[in-house]
Amino acid sequence: MRSILLSTLLALPLLAGCPSEDTELPPPPDFVGDSDLNLYLFGAFDAEDPVEMQQGVEALDAQLATVDLVGDQSGRRWDGGEFLTEDDHGGATIWDGAQPLDQLVITVAGQSVHPVIDHASLIPIPDQTPFESSSSAAYDRTLISDGDCFVGQTCDRLETMNTVHRQNILVNITYDTPKFFRWVELSDGRDALVARAWLEEPFTGANGNNTFEQFTALEVRIDDGEGGAIVYTTIWGDLKPSPGDLVSGNTTANGIDEGWENTDAWLTAN
Repeated sequence: MRSILLSTLLALPLLAGCPSEDTELPPPPDFVGDSDLNLYLFGAFDAEDPVEMQQGVEALDAQLATVDLVGDQSGRRWDGGEFLTEDDHGGATIWDGAQPLDQLVITVAGQSVHPVIDHASLIPIPDQTPFESSSSAAYDRTLISDGDCFVGQTCDRLETMNTVHRQNILVNITYDTPKFFRWVELSDGRDALVARAWLEEPFTGANGNNTFEQFTALEVRIDDGEGGAIVYTTIWGDLKPSPGDLVSGNTTANGIDEGWENTDAWLTAN
């Protein structure tokens, strides 16, 4: 079992105008060790002891306190980080042929004006396209466990299976992805919502020109204490052939932001 002591998210390149300019984010206090925080949160997702996830989310919350979450993407986006290996999968059934060294790692943080519980209320909806970027031509969700129980917070975990048709300048691929959610209560009583998603096999595009070898995600929503939510997503991706890290990174990061904007717009309107 992982030690419950961990470091904060490793200092990643902070994009300040272009991906090559490096600025280090300061670590939060009281955490030591050698675990990358993204890997910790992904791998500890199934931990029975709630303290394991609680302390990971609190470390992330402390890290993001130093970031301008409503500013330009260049100040809240990180390209790079530790690769997700088999040791970090936890209970995720990522296919055996996935090659960690081929992963492009993109992380974006932001701010929602809506509380975490409102975000949770959207999870059981079968058609997820209103809450996604325009690259999601279709996003159909099937619940494996009880959605009402999860939204009502009388159970702390929810399992779903999703069929996604992703179409943009890079891909035209339909794939299946498990996506699991869990509640995490912080020591100060605030709620957080953590999700992880992955591929159980590679998926090839409609024209046969490219393949999603990996599309693995960690998502965190944290009550900001002011009626809104801190939003945070890391993607470990591997598209073959690759169009290049710059194009893939910008497309991924912009898609994350667009999904958050669409989610907030839908919640505001409804």
